[in-house]
Amino acid sequence: MIHVVLWLFYWLYELAHAFVLVPETIYWTETILMISLNIVQFYIVKNWALPEWGKALNAWRIGFRLALITGAYAGIKFILYKQLQHLDLLDDRLGNMPSFLLSTIHRSLYFSLLAAAFWFYGVSMRSADAVRKKELEKEKLKGDLTAMRLAVLRAQINPHFLFNTLSFIYSKAFVLSEQLAKGILTLSEIMRYSIQESDLSSSAKLMNEVRHIENLILLNRYRFNDNYHISFKYVGVKATHRIVPFILITMVENAMKYGDGKDADFPITIWLSVEKGNNLRFCVKNRKLKREKLDEKDGIGMRFVKSRLKEFYEHFHHIQIHDSEDFYELQLDMELIEVADLKKLNNN
Repeated sequence: MIHVVLWLFYWLYELAHAFVLVPETIYWTETILMISLNIVQFYIVKNWALPEWGKALNAWRIGFRLALITGAYAGIKFILYKQLQHLDLLDDRLGNMPSFLLSTIHRSLYFSLLAAAFWFYGVSMRSADAVRKKELEKEKLKGDLTAMRLAVLRAQINPHFLFNTLSFIYSKAFVLSEQLAKGILTLSEIMRYSIQESDLSSSAKLMNEVRHIENLILLNRYRFNDNYHISFKYVGVKATHRIVPFILITMVENAMKYGDGKDADFPITIWLSVEKGNNLRFCVKNRKLKREKLDEKDGIGMRFVKSRLKEFYEHFHHIQIHDSEDFYELQLDMELIEVADLKKLNNN
């Protein structure tokens, strides 16, 4: 509607201009046909000759297409004038061919420049919106990370006292039950790793992340008296591989929270492999638990994962999620790059 209104106003402006200059020579058929031709050229230049938003400018291609459009415009105008003169709907304007061609090219270039100005305005607005959206995303990400860091700091209250207490409980529990004692020790290792890797802006050894996942699985097996069916396998992990912590473990915790680990026919499966040096693939698949109502906090784990990946591995990861009624499957492909190198690459 905006385009229609603008063209209507433009047409009225053209008519008013013509009435002022040469009111006795207005031919309505020619006026309607030419404004239609001008409008068509405007949109052809905007949508075909000029590149789409986000694509690179190619001066030679743009020049070639503008030349084609101008030639087509002149040819169509010549044919229209011929027909209108034949029907006695227009005076003889083709008698002076150089003047006709010059005015035609001038008119064609005029609407090409209008289209270019409109295109430039649209590109500028989209670019400004993209920059504004990216800034808002960065601010939101900073806010989320600040909240996460505060949560981690709260979990670090007097860690020495906590671990000393767990060690004391472990020594006392060993006499009563070896499995109970191992469960306490596993919990202690999980908490110790979480505190040691509390710096969310640094990297950790991938092998330590793997051990962290194994401890979490072991703790859940203790919890359900080995009636917890989960398979975790990994290959290609080396001591030199490093990763931003808590990305993989969060996806495992997500599978344990929403997956049915008690179903032996459909166990939770987790697969990790590192191939061709630093290319990591992480796959998680689980059958969903039947839940009547979702909690407000549902999904916060995956939002954390996606924010971490966007912050550090924005151009170096790809995540695929297949979420059906009964099953949830996730595949993450990413490059294991040092945090310092990631920051440099992302800035560039």
